[in-house]
Order: sequence, then structure tokens, then C-alpha cells
Amino acid sequence: MPTKIGKQSICGHPSEKLFKSWTVRRCDRLTATRSRLVKVRKMLQSPLTDSDGFISKKDHTAEKKSCQKTLDTLTKDIKQIQADIADTIANDPYLKELYGYIQSVKGIGPAIATELLIITARATPQRIQGHH
Repeated sequence: MPTKIGKQSICGHPSEKLFKSWTVRRCDRLTATRSRLVKVRKMLQSPLTDSDGFISKKDHTAEKKSCQKTLDTLTKDIKQIQADIADTIANDPYLKELYGYIQSVKGIGPAIATELLIITARATPQRIQGHH
């Protein structure tokens, strides 16, 4: 016999419909883009950070300066995507409520809360029932 959770997701909406919602799909796409940009930024920063002390200060400064505009642009784009995600969630009352519950847990910030929101939205009754 299906459980109450198996029939509905949080907030009383069928989870299949929730994942099909434009809002969740948009959050999913934005989160994937944010993740890629963060990886690129880390890839660019790592050699700059790791080379400190191994090459001359002059060369290190020159390398850092040559990448700074790209790093600044990546950071700006990441912040814009984070703002887009926050706006998208804020404009959907059901996701906003769920997001609030998730973020109320100590140590969970916006990025993790968004990921958990997307994962929760993907949880269909069949998937939930299969994990009892």
C-alpha cells in the first residue's frame, strides 16, 4: 500500500507534475550552468595559486594579471546565475516554501538547497515507494 509520501511530494503537489514544472526545469538548467562555470573558474585559479612561490614574483603577478579579467567575468556570471535561481524560486510559492524548509537546516546554503530541491522534485511516487 503506498504511503502518503509515495502519493504526493511536499507541499501537496504530485512530484511528477512538480518536476515537469517550468520552474524546476529552469533551476536544473541554471544549476548545471553554474556548476560548469565554477569548475572553469577553479581550473583557471588553481595554477595561479599553486605556482605562488615556485616562480618569480614578477612572473606570478604577470600570470595573475593576464587571467584576472576572465576570472572577474566568470565570478560575475556565477553571481548572476545565482540571482536568477533565487528569483526563479522566489516566484514559485511551492518551491519557495520547500526551499525555505531546506535552507533552515544549519549548514545548508543556497547551492545545496537548490540541488536538494531539484532532487526532491525528481522523486516520483514509484521511486519513493521502491526505496522503503
